Amino acid sequence: MPVTWEQVQPVMAALSMNEARCERLSTETQAAVYRTWTEDGKSVILKVTDRRAAITREVRVDAVLRRRRGIRFAPILAHGERGDLGYVVYADDGLTEVAWTKMRDRQVMATMAAIHRMSVNWIREDADAHTPGIEAIEADLETCDATEVDRALAELSPDGQAIGHTTTAPLLHAVVQWRSLMDVGGAVFCHGDLHRGNVMISRHTGLLHVIDWEFAHLDSPLYDLFQFLDATSPHTPQRPVLSREDAVEAYYTRQRTRLIDVTKAQFVTAYHLYAGAYLIWITLRVAADYRAQRFSIQALQRQQAENARALQEIAQTLAKSGLLTQEVLR
Repeated sequence: MPVTWEQVQPVMAALSMNEARCERLSTETQAAVYRTWTEDGKSVILKVTDRRAAITREVRVDAVLRRRRGIRFAPILAHGERGDLGYVVYADDGLTEVAWTKMRDRQVMATMAAIHRMSVNWIREDADAHTPGIEAIEADLETCDATEVDRALAELSPDGQAIGHTTTAPLLHAVVQWRSLMDVGGAVFCHGDLHRGNVMISRHTGLLHVIDWEFAHLDSPLYDLFQFLDATSPHTPQRPVLSREDAVEAYYTRQRTRLIDVTKAQFVTAYHLYAGAYLIWITLRVAADYRAQRFSIQALQRQQAENARALQEIAQTLAKSGLLTQEVLR
């Protein structure tokens, strides 16, 4: 259930924060994030979440980040629990939304690479992530028929009708048949929820900060790449700036010393297979959300249209690499 303002108010009162002077920074379902002010007039950011267990993980990540250079974040000033909710208070460096440009996208790729180079040995391999891991996705897709994907796309998206079976069938076949090609880079420390809403910029310094580390876990480097570049959501529209290929290549360039056994072409192909697998899975989830009326029809139509466009682009790229039949290019 979403965290409501009525649940946030007691937390603010207990922390002597100004309830009358605050601004909401996030509309995600499992957390409420506000900029507010303390009694001494200091600006802080408060997150109240129903994921209390994740607070412990975020606090431990904070301790590691304080010892690192090159990764800017909002330091934790206080944390605790109140009833069924957990809260975190962050320092506020005038953080605000990013005006996205190609340069900013490349900066995120550099920051992501730095995150993936972090050595964090206390995170358990089974730490929960924002979405299921690729193994679970692949297991679902093994029993999936391309007609299910066609139906899910056509049900909500006019763009989905244009894709057709000649794209979905070979793409589904490819992500199942060539799953071994997605295994690049080994397991790395991932942010776990690195979408554009979790990257902010300081009004004071003009530097990017990464926030909200509660889903940090060990995973493929492709996981964070996908969350930033292609994962769709009913809550927020996609805002691509740098092309998919340019962004993946920018990341690869920063990680070349870790990916010495993987060529750039292999890494780009691995990403497209990985993103294709996840987007097929998300496409089916969107259809299930529609039937269950979990979100507005407008939000789901927009999300499914984004899925359709991305699947078409990914299929075309994989066809050029020879992993799909040329029919998808027609």
